[in-house]
Amino acid sequence: MRKFKNLLLGSAALIVTASAPAWALDSQVLLLREHSQGIDVSAISDKAGYSNQPWLTAKGVYYTQAVTQAQQSQTDIFFYDFATNNRVNVTQSKNSSEYSPMMMLDGDAISAVVVEPNAAQKLWRFPLDGTAPQRIFDNGMTIGYHAWGPQGVMVFALGEPHSIHYLPLKDSKKGKHIVDNPGRTLSYNSALRVYTYTFEEQGQSWFATYAVDDDVSSKAFRLPQGVQDYTWFDAQTVIYANQNRLYKKQLGNAQPAQLWHDLSAHCQGTITRVSYLATEKTLAWVCNAKAKES
Repeated sequence: MRKFKNLLLGSAALIVTASAPAWALDSQVLLLREHSQGIDVSAISDKAGYSNQPWLTAKGVYYTQAVTQAQQSQTDIFFYDFATNNRVNVTQSKNSSEYSPMMMLDGDAISAVVVEPNAAQKLWRFPLDGTAPQRIFDNGMTIGYHAWGPQGVMVFALGEPHSIHYLPLKDSKKGKHIVDNPGRTLSYNSALRVYTYTFEEQGQSWFATYAVDDDVSSKAFRLPQGVQDYTWFDAQTVIYANQNRLYKKQLGNAQPAQLWHDLSAHCQGTITRVSYLATEKTLAWVCNAKAKES
C-alpha cells in the first residue's frame, strides 16, 4: 500500500476548474450513511477552504483539496481512510495541481487530471504501491474530467465550445466527438454498457447516454436547469443534486424524479459533486458555501 504523508489542510481556496485556476467559495466534502433509523451525516474535510470532487470507495474517499505551501496555493489529491479516520495527501506534488480523482479499473491506481507546470491539463496515473506516477497519454487535448470504461475513456475536453470525446485505449488519437456544451460529471454504467453525461442544448439540461458498441448517443431525460452533478444509485437509477436536495430518477420511467434526501439542515449552500456506493449505502457529497450578500 502506498505510504502517504500526513499534511495539515490549508485554508486557501484555490480551485482548479475546467477553464483556469480561480478563487472560489469554501466547499466541504461530507458523508451520508443510510441505516434503518434514517441517515447520519458527517464531514470528512475542513469547512474552511476548498475540498471537492469526491470518489467513494469501500476503504475511503479520494478528493481534491486546496493546500498552501511556501505562500503558494495549489490542489492535491487527498484520501480519507475509513479505518483510521485520517486524511492524507496522496499526490504531494510541488509544481503541479491535481484534481478529479477516480479509481482505475484495475484497482491498482487512481487517475487524476494534472495541471502541469506549463499549464497543460493531462490524465495521469498514480499507482497505489507508491511507484512513480505517469502520464497516461497525450493526444493534444486539454482535459477537464474523465470516466473509464473497459476499452476506453470518456473525457471532457476544454475548447470553444467545451466538448466530450470517447478515446479508445488502443489508439487515443482516434477519438470520437460525442457532444458540445457538456456538464462536468461523466460516468460509465457497466450493467448497461453505456457512458453517461449531461449537456445543455438550447437552454435545456439533459441526461444522456453513449453506447460505444453501437456508436449511439441518446437523450435519457430532462434535468432541472443547470443541474450537472449525479451518481448511480443502482444500474437503472440516477441520483442528482439540485440546490441542497438530492433526487432519484429511474431510466426509462416516465415518472418524475423523487426527492431522496433533503439536506438543507446540513448544507445551507448548494450540493454539487456526489459519489454513491450501494454496497456501503453511503454517499460522498460536496456542500458549497452559501454566497454572502454584498
